[in-house]
Order: sequence, then structure tokens, then C-alpha cells
Amino acid sequence: MTGQDVIVVHRLLKNTISEATGVGCYAFFSEAALDAIGLPGLAETMQRHKESYDHLGDVTGYVYDMHAFWTDYQAQQHVCVEQEEAWIVDEIALPVPPVLAWEYLTQAQYRQQWIGADSMETFKKNQGRAGVGMIEHCAHGKQVAVNEVVDWRPFDYVTYRSRLPLNGYFHLSVMLEPTDDGARATMRISKPKADHPLRNFLLNLLFKRIESKFKRDIAAGCQVLKTLIETDAEKHAALTQTMLSEVHVVLDD
Repeated sequence: MTGQDVIVVHRLLKNTISEATGVGCYAFFSEAALDAIGLPGLAETMQRHKESYDHLGDVTGYVYDMHAFWTDYQAQQHVCVEQEEAWIVDEIALPVPPVLAWEYLTQAQYRQQWIGADSMETFKKNQGRAGVGMIEHCAHGKQVAVNEVVDWRPFDYVTYRSRLPLNGYFHLSVMLEPTDDGARATMRISKPKADHPLRNFLLNLLFKRIESKFKRDIAAGCQVLKTLIETDAEKHAALTQTMLSEVHVVLDD
């Protein structure tokens, strides 16, 4: 990271955003940044603001109120499969920190591989971002599994509601916690349920017959996940080294 963009970021650390907008806890996105990440519609939810600097000119962008975001985030319903109510539990040690493990656990290009889907499509993203309400369609041959994100707590846990026959469903919570040499991912799956008593009975009867295979598939998926991360380990190390070697500290006179 070199050149004027780094200087702009450094100068933006000294700004008039709070004084001008009254927002004390914020994230600032420059117009160039929004264009680069391909989310121009995100600007409609934020307050426009401009900073001016000697030798750089005007830097125009948008202010995101993080306090309002945090309040809304905290108010979201928590949906998490607890240990005592879990039907199936499996865990795997991953050789990367939680922030990186989260990408492998939640991003479609990785999930498709470790859950063994032939293809995966995502729908109903919020401004292009994954989160509560996002739906996955996972194709396994002619069958399509539908998973909806019902709780999204980055780097902590995510919970999916998976649709089943007979209008049934189960919840899958994927928990993350840091360890001394990486992270531990724990998969907790709730017992399949259906609203109608007869459907609930039939659904549980069905899953008793496939319980052993279901557990083997979950365990196999965990191993594929670990292998996938280990295969990419050299890439992560090289990328980190490259970033560190290119970082230049810019001191403001």
C-alpha cells in the first residue's frame, strides 16, 4: 500500500466528522471506496460529508452511524443452538484465527466445497452483504437444500435454518472461539422439527433412519474444511508477508 491513497487515509484520521454531523461513533466511506467495493446503493443509507486538506483537495464520502447500527444489531433476536439442546455436535481445530476462519465458514465459494454441494447460489443479501435474511440454495444432484441465515454474529457464530420435507426444519449454529494456535469451530445441529404433530413424528422417524449417515457427513465436512484451510496456508502466509513488506508508515507533518 503506497502512494496518495495511503496519505488520504492517514489524513482522514484527523477530521471534522463529529463536529459537522453530530455522529460520535462512525465509519467513513469515501466515494472512491464505495465505487471500488461495488456498493453504490449503500450511500443512500448514510450522511454525505466532505473533508478538505492542503495539497490533497476535497475528499467526499459518506458517514455511517455505528451507534445506531450497534443498537439495531443488539436488538436482533438471538437464535443459537445451545449445547444441551443440540442433536448433533461436532468440532474441528482450524489453523487460522477466527477472523479468517469466519470467511471459510460463511462465504459461498468455500461453503460449497466443505458441505459437498455441486453448486451454491445466494439470495436476499442486504446491500450486497451477507447477514440475517440471506438465503442459500445448495444443489446436491437433483435435490436443492435451502438454508436461511437467522442469526449473524461475525467471528462469534452464525445460525442457519435448513428447510426439510414435510414443512420441517432444523437449526445449524456454527460457533467460533479463539485458541492458542488458531480457532475452534463447533457445529451444533438441533433436532428436526415440524409444526404439525404428525409431520413432526414422521420427520423424526425419517431422521432416525439416516442419523448415522448424517453424522458421518457432518464429520467429513469438518475434515474437508480443515484440509481446505491447510491447503491455503501457504497462500495466507505469502499474502501477509507481501502486505507487511509494502506497508509504509506515513507521518503527518
